[in-house]
Amino acid sequence: LRLLAGDALRYRRQLLALKQTFLDHNCTALMLDDLNFELHAADVILHHHGYRPEFVDPVTLERDCAALEEMVRSEPSDPFHVYNLGMTYRALGRTQDAERELLRAIALCAPAMAHGTFPHYIIGAYLAVAQSQLERGLPGDAAATCEAALKLRPDAADVHATLAVALARLGRLGDARAAFERAIASAGAAAFSPTDRAAGGWRSLLGLADVLFRLGLVDEAAARLEQAAAAAPANPLVVAARERLYAELGSTIR
Repeated sequence: LRLLAGDALRYRRQLLALKQTFLDHNCTALMLDDLNFELHAADVILHHHGYRPEFVDPVTLERDCAALEEMVRSEPSDPFHVYNLGMTYRALGRTQDAERELLRAIALCAPAMAHGTFPHYIIGAYLAVAQSQLERGLPGDAAATCEAALKLRPDAADVHATLAVALARLGRLGDARAAFERAIASAGAAAFSPTDRAAGGWRSLLGLADVLFRLGLVDEAAARLEQAAAAAPANPLVVAARERLYAELGSTIR
């Protein structure tokens, strides 16, 4: 709890929320508050590919979907059940159902967020909603959703990168540039919820290069593109972007 809270006030609020949860379930909880520990940064990254398209198993998703729908019917006020159902709908391509459930999960967490606490998975809910809104051609809504998420987690690289895409589609290129730069600056931030590390890496470098090119800052765009190529030299999106940029400049890739 102390590790996730980050500061004493949030720790106290999360402890009270945890006690209330056990009380609601008529349970007794014993907690040990051991202050004899030290926190050290670690380079360990856990890779979970369950929701990536190339790893999705439709049969498993349909099975999970049925189970989660039953869990939500049984406990409709549990935001974690609702969130998981929304993410499963999204993996199944049921965009509207996914967005509805993810927004409901966010709404269920609103009382806790008003008091400065929130489950970290809710950042993923905001992000998935914003991405869905972009897919539906609603960059203004996507930008607003990202800004709401960043009030909770200002260092969420994925959210900054998604905000940058939305701003670029709105024609706000200066703001998009700043958002991509914040995504890159947040690349090393601790991740308490699922994240795509490429969002603060080659993806944002690629997006930033495109924005800089549209702003007429060709040399800066080329520099960022080369950084993206160094980070992901075999990625087809990076390769295609380099070819396109240098073709437009009338140059040859060395």
